[in-house]
Formats: sequence, structure tokens, C-alpha cells
Amino acid sequence: MSSNNQNIPSPTLQKAVPQQKLPSTTMSQPQQVPLPSKSVQALEYDRQAAERAKEFEQIEATRRRHREEVAAMEKEHEAMLEEEYQQRRQNEIETLRHREEVKRHEEEVQRHQERMREHKRRMGGR
Repeated sequence: MSSNNQNIPSPTLQKAVPQQKLPSTTMSQPQQVPLPSKSVQALEYDRQAAERAKEFEQIEATRRRHREEVAAMEKEHEAMLEEEYQQRRQNEIETLRHREEVKRHEEEVQRHQERMREHKRRMGGR
């Protein structure tokens, strides 16, 4: 009987073989599947964050450029207003000078006419 017992595999060996194979396949799969999935998510998150950061920088650069353009336009507008003000002021000064000249001329004409009337009166009185 001892020779028959050697040919029959022991129950512990039969249980041990499947248990050794199952843990090696099942243990390696859960460890490998989540890691790439998490790293893909992390990479996607990083990519999206970089994309958002790039968009933000572009928006900020556009805002800065627009602020600079607006400041330049405001400065140019102020210069134009100042030039216009100076031109109006100069025109007013010239207008006042002209009015004074006209007034002096009219006064001279009046004095001349009075002298002519006085002269005619004297000459006619003779």
C-alpha cells in the first residue's frame, strides 16, 4: 500500500498549487491597473493646469497690452486737448488784440472826423 500512496498526490499539494498561481496573477493586476490610471489622471490634470495657466498668461498679456494702449491713447488725447486749449487761448488773445486795434483805429477816425468838422467850421466861418 505504501507504493499506492506515493502515486496519489496529497490533498495539501493540490490545494497549494492553485493558491500559488491565483495570488500571483490577482496581486499583480490590482497593483498595475490603478497606478497608470492615477498617473494618466495626474498627467491630464497637469496638462489642463498648464493649459489654463497659459490661457491666463495670454489674457493677462492682452490686458497689459490694452492698458498700455489705453494709457497711450489717453496721453495722446490729453496732448490734443492741451494743444486745442492753447490754440483757442491764442485765438482769444489775437481776437482781443484785434478788437483793441479796431477800437483804437475807430477812435483815430473819430478824432480825425472831429478835426475835419472843426476845420470846415473854421473855414466856413470865414
